[in-house]
Amino acid sequence: MGSGPGGIGTRDAWGEFWRVTGEPAAHAAGGAQEGALRRFWRESLGDRLARGRVLDVACGNGAVSGVVSDLCADAGLPLPPLVGADGAVTAAMSYRSRFAGGCVVVADSRRLPFPDGAFALVASQFGIEYGGVAAVGEAARLVAPGGRLAAVLHLQRGAIYRECEANLAAIQRLQASRALPAAREVFRRAAAVARGHGSRGEFGRADERFAAAMVQVEAILRESGAGVAGGSVRRLHEDLAHLRGRLAAHDPGEVARWVDAMEGEVEAYRARMAAMLGAAIDEAGIREAAALASSRGLATRRCEALLMESGEAGAWAIACDRA
Repeated sequence: MGSGPGGIGTRDAWGEFWRVTGEPAAHAAGGAQEGALRRFWRESLGDRLARGRVLDVACGNGAVSGVVSDLCADAGLPLPPLVGADGAVTAAMSYRSRFAGGCVVVADSRRLPFPDGAFALVASQFGIEYGGVAAVGEAARLVAPGGRLAAVLHLQRGAIYRECEANLAAIQRLQASRALPAAREVFRRAAAVARGHGSRGEFGRADERFAAAMVQVEAILRESGAGVAGGSVRRLHEDLAHLRGRLAAHDPGEVARWVDAMEGEVEAYRARMAAMLGAAIDEAGIREAAALASSRGLATRRCEALLMESGEAGAWAIACDRA
């Protein structure tokens, strides 16, 4: 997976996410899509849990494996052997720490290191589509006789897509405001003045640039809402306002290191949002995925838009069986 000019790669962006997140999925639990996702997995996995090994493709730290564990507990069934596969090492590490009895491999979803028909259940939630339609064919190859492939994929122009689109626009505006570089500069100038060898005029101009950048960030919040980008723009604005109000109380070196870290986090978030939009599948794409699964000997039992609690289409849902 590549990166844009001056940006970071999609794999690196997701790797950092799984390294630091405490969430069990890329979309926070309790969101508008949570109920619809739970219903899909109950319907798709509930009658298949006792049939053998489960593969969680593009697992992150195990959203689908967590559902399998919950469903088994609810039904009083023993947990089947769980296997996760993800291209990010940090995701694999998170998965292993969450499912100590499971197995996880670092692998490209388009080329998984398992024999044909190795799993009773092959599942993915917002992950397999990053490998393109070819990854669906690879997942279908791994379904055992009597087994099932089930997946939830990003839907182009759906509700989740539009949320990611708004988040990306806000983050790009935040980067364009140059609020973080302006913070770094104003603290450097303030420290120089405090040491007696800096120009007050240069500090004043730096502070004006910082103030102008903050006005741009406030415009983002006013126009997009405080919750945009998971509230990260609001939190960053609050942190910057606090720093600006206490210039003399903070070491400029520490501020510079904090700014560097925040710039990295903002860029990683931008890359994740862009990757989500790029991975989203249109109607032709989901039909192609179903056809590819069919060519691998699976019969499609479900291929449709998954409706969120609002009634809007938010994702694709596909489930295919091997006789």
